[in-house]
Amino acid sequence: MRSSNWLITMAFVNGEHLSLEQLNDLPVEAVSAVLGVYNMAKVTSISICIDNVQDTPAQLAHVLSQVERLRKLYFPYSSTRRSDAPSAQLFVELAANSQILPRTSVMFAGIYSSAQLQRFWLPTALEGNGVQVAPPKIFPSSTYSY
Repeated sequence: MRSSNWLITMAFVNGEHLSLEQLNDLPVEAVSAVLGVYNMAKVTSISICIDNVQDTPAQLAHVLSQVERLRKLYFPYSSTRRSDAPSAQLFVELAANSQILPRTSVMFAGIYSSAQLQRFWLPTALEGNGVQVAPPKIFPSSTYSY
């Protein structure tokens, strides 16, 4: 195990949340390695700044979908980000995976900042295209008990 993976493991050993959003140039391989360590078996939630990940959103989505114990995914954004495209692409990748969204709650900070900036977070579909980015079944039902 590389020394950076070892340090991350030591910092979060026996914790339930793995906070990686402060790390720059984070390789997806490191996320996979850390989550695979026996001492990290209690981790059920993770924070990753998608703008600081070295690899593609598809690779990150794949790694996260392989960890069945994850229940909460947080994706804060970098204050210096130039585009919402990486987080929107990650959402598309997660939505395409039928296993991860039904078992997890996902929070993308870019959604909220885009609304404040009065711009769309996900690309809008052209009329007549008929392509839907996310299948409706991934969204939780609207039945709430009060």
